[in-house]
Amino acid sequence: GLWLAAASAPGLIGIGLVGLLVGWAYSAPPFRLQSRGLGEFGITAAWLLIVIGSDFVQRHELSLAPVAAGLGFALLVANILFINQFPDAKADAQAGKRTIVVRLGVQRARRGYALIALLCYGWVTTMVALGRLPAVALISLLPALASFKAAGNLAAHAARPMQLVMGIKLTILAAALHGLLLAAALIFAV
Repeated sequence: GLWLAAASAPGLIGIGLVGLLVGWAYSAPPFRLQSRGLGEFGITAAWLLIVIGSDFVQRHELSLAPVAAGLGFALLVANILFINQFPDAKADAQAGKRTIVVRLGVQRARRGYALIALLCYGWVTTMVALGRLPAVALISLLPALASFKAAGNLAAHAARPMQLVMGIKLTILAAALHGLLLAAALIFAV
């Protein structure tokens, strides 16, 4: 892999090294982002780097296009991590993992899910308005229905882990559909 990257797209090694740093910083000392309530930022950065790296392989240069296209998806992936912290909150607290849900408490943290989803869908809308994404990319907003149904599930059942199964499934569905619809929109717009 390193030889292929060095031969075909040497800049990819730098992107990969940043990705390794983010992955390491997520759980390893001294950073331990997940244990400091910063795991969602690490996950968002890691998934965005995958999109940036994939784009770099195609263009052989850095561009803002993958940020415009990838940040919304990365935020929805972070929401998968976020909602899954609720069932684990007690165990995380006992293990000394100070995730954002542990730090804020289950009741206060539940609003964060809707905020992350709003950031995603607001980002896509803004990128379309600024001409960074084609208008057809607005189809990727359809999974907002699943995201906000999941937000309602979380708001109602944040302290009851067994009741969050539907919200977790809807969160995974929203991220997957958003990514697929955005990819299809970008292909269609070419």
